[in-house]
Amino acid sequence: MDEMKSVAMRLLITLGYGAVLAALVVGTLVGNLFGVDDVSRLLLTLIEFVTGLLVLSVVMAALPRRLQQQVAGAQPTSAMMRRRVDRLLVAIGGIPARSARADVAALARGASLYARAVRIDGPRPALGVLLFEAPADGQAVLRWHQGRTVETIPAPYTVTELAGVRSTATARTLKATSTVWIGETINVQLTPMDLEVLRHVAAAATPERDGTSVR
Repeated sequence: MDEMKSVAMRLLITLGYGAVLAALVVGTLVGNLFGVDDVSRLLLTLIEFVTGLLVLSVVMAALPRRLQQQVAGAQPTSAMMRRRVDRLLVAIGGIPARSARADVAALARGASLYARAVRIDGPRPALGVLLFEAPADGQAVLRWHQGRTVETIPAPYTVTELAGVRSTATARTLKATSTVWIGETINVQLTPMDLEVLRHVAAAATPERDGTSVR
């Protein structure tokens, strides 16, 4: 009920601004017909411009939020996508609510947990979840979890941060800050939080004697 009243009030305000704008337009036309000085004409033009901006702002405010985003051309950010996926995983019991610092601490204790959602880049980009698993024996394992499919990524892992990578439209949309290769097959767009956890897993799973580099 309150929302309907709010929309109705905004509609009335919009109609009021529209009526004022129409009156100003008519006044300008009448002034041009009967003659007004340059100062009065400039003042009328300025008032019409400001009133038009007010009408546009009120109309945008009266639109539903989703329609506002479509009109403004807004794209979902990585934070929005990650919050949605995290809430879903928490709801189904996949992960506890946590932070990246807690992730690293849990991995150090030999826990198994899901990372935040990451985007796999490729011919057909997909959104999924990396499972960072550190069994009790200390041998960390990476698994790629998408839908009902769980793919184990065999060790040793090579995690290389690529410098100077040109940002694609999708990467800009997701606001990715790091491009990371895992092995030779998976290219992931990660945030600094995810990268911190991934470095920990790679370091635990690939000792220096294996010839694996983490850069």
